[in-house]
Amino acid sequence: MVNLILFLIILVLLALSIFAVFYLLYLFRTGIPFVPTSKPVAQKMVELAELDAEKKFVDLGCGEGTLVRMAGKSGAHGVGYELILPLVWLCRGANRLQKRPIEFRTEDFFQAELKEFDVIFCYLWPNAMKKFWTTFEGKLKPGARIISHQFPIENLTPEKTEIVGKSKIFVYRVPATSP
Repeated sequence: MVNLILFLIILVLLALSIFAVFYLLYLFRTGIPFVPTSKPVAQKMVELAELDAEKKFVDLGCGEGTLVRMAGKSGAHGVGYELILPLVWLCRGANRLQKRPIEFRTEDFFQAELKEFDVIFCYLWPNAMKKFWTTFEGKLKPGARIISHQFPIENLTPEKTEIVGKSKIFVYRVPATSP
């Protein structure tokens, strides 16, 4: 019994060490810490998205995939982008159990084609939010919703702002032409 407990402790420490290495690489690469979205905020973001089985959504920096899995309950097809590989492994494993029309990618979303998506979820820090808009302005589906947790998009007026606890949620519509 003692050997089994020791083995489990070593296994947990090894898993935590692997996660720490991937997290530090991610932090070094992006300069942005991983901060999960609370369930009440994620639920409000999904509600504001007005998703159905005909829509496609993406979560940029999906972390542990909570928002993607919640949004996937609507039947909408979704993609979560995350650079911390152990989190993506956990997301994929959880989705195998839930069998929702979602997938998780370890690609850099700044290199992705996002024009197909009707809803774009993001919880990006101010510098990443600014880079997102300068990278994708004029390249997103006209009329698509951008739903941002906590950080606004400079030079774009939200059509709605919601407060959940101490968090703000900004809802934008991609203009037909760039502002």
